[in-house]
Amino acid sequence: MLTKNIMISRNYNRKPKIANLSNRKNINITSLFYKFILANLFLLYSLASAAFGANVTIHWQANPEPDISHYVLYYGTNSRQYTDSVTNIVGTNYTVTNLHNGLIYYFAVSAVDLAGQESPLSDEVMFKIDGGSPISKCNDDKNVVLNGSIEDGDANPTGWGINDWVSQNSGAATNSSPGYWDDTEAHSGQNSLKITNRTGSNVYWAGQLVQFETPYPRTLTLGGWAKGNNVGPNAWINGYLFKIIFADGSYQWFHPDQLQFPTGDFNWQLEQVTKTWNKDIIAVMPFACLYETTGTMWFDDIFITTGKEPLVYNASLDISSEAPLGWGINDWAPDGSGIATNSSPGYWDDTEAHSGQNSLKITNNTGSNAYWAGQLVQFETPYPRTLTLGGWAKGNNVGPNAWINGYLFKIIFADGSYQWFHPDELQFPTGDFNWQLKQVTKTWNKDIIAVMPFACLYETTGTMWFDDVTITIGE
Repeated sequence: MLTKNIMISRNYNRKPKIANLSNRKNINITSLFYKFILANLFLLYSLASAAFGANVTIHWQANPEPDISHYVLYYGTNSRQYTDSVTNIVGTNYTVTNLHNGLIYYFAVSAVDLAGQESPLSDEVMFKIDGGSPISKCNDDKNVVLNGSIEDGDANPTGWGINDWVSQNSGAATNSSPGYWDDTEAHSGQNSLKITNRTGSNVYWAGQLVQFETPYPRTLTLGGWAKGNNVGPNAWINGYLFKIIFADGSYQWFHPDQLQFPTGDFNWQLEQVTKTWNKDIIAVMPFACLYETTGTMWFDDIFITTGKEPLVYNASLDISSEAPLGWGINDWAPDGSGIATNSSPGYWDDTEAHSGQNSLKITNNTGSNAYWAGQLVQFETPYPRTLTLGGWAKGNNVGPNAWINGYLFKIIFADGSYQWFHPDELQFPTGDFNWQLKQVTKTWNKDIIAVMPFACLYETTGTMWFDDVTITIGE
């Protein structure tokens, strides 16, 4: 007998629990039965043989209430429409046997208290019985989202399931047919994921978990395309959400503004973000969401790629003690005669960021040379000759005729020479502008042994914020 056990996750769940996503969501336990599963579901997959089918073991986290009597496991081949159940489960796991190859199964769990009251269903976990691993394993620059183009499937899109929940986790919402696998609208190919939200509930498509092999990445590029019709205001999430799962067992619900789309009507457009975390990522789960507003959205060409690691220390500016580690502020007179007269020219700003929580801020009132200097990046042999350099910035009332209003890099060569590198491609506009990326790829004709990054506002006035500074080897 061949047995193959694959642990998908420690504490993975198939849908974002609203109480965990935001501190503004509170669960109020009243005399009604509002207990809910803390079900961080994960699977243990074992294949006995093709003749006997597959066995799937479901695990979940126990409820904290002391009066839980037992659990009920529901499953079937349609999302939220379960044809089978197992009652009176005393523990927090159960093995379902003899599942048919080639089918997608959906699982959810409820809790029953001593009075016989049953909770709403937990998050749903989805698994295709195909004789192989239920996860994607990939560590290259290709898209690792299963069926990210939304083209594969039979009656439903392979790897994706639709869910609809009201706020406060109190149960299934009242939208009729909230989601479709739509073959009449697509960014590319023939199909897309459609959401129609009429009630302002939390409607989302959940994709299949992507698990990485070692060496685990820390930098990901995440995003996708969407189109909207009559999308209402004040959405909590109207775009993409990714559950980032770290090697230390923690996780983050990642849905920055850069992954959200406009309100009203808009045609197909791309939103994406590249983010570096300060710890290893072992898995990611994608979600396409229309939360707490009304309207219709279509989603297509959803992607997760493992990018090259930016070599800049504390590139996201989120590692700190009292100041951003690896960065220091300086302010010099333009003629080099000494320290300039700006009072407090730079801050580590926790009120403005491209990603994460923080950025480097420069306010120049005197037209001096104000800059943040980063930590030196040193290379090992074989020394590179091609680098991609850049970062993000935002500006307010930036004056004209700046010498440098962007990024500067000191390129240090193996022969002992160096170059101050600040091409036009790394400089930003004047006036007011929102976060934008500037980067350039350059090949030198000799070996590079080290680079030092600088964020500058030279010989002009105004305020700029800098974030997600990058130095990568190669294109």
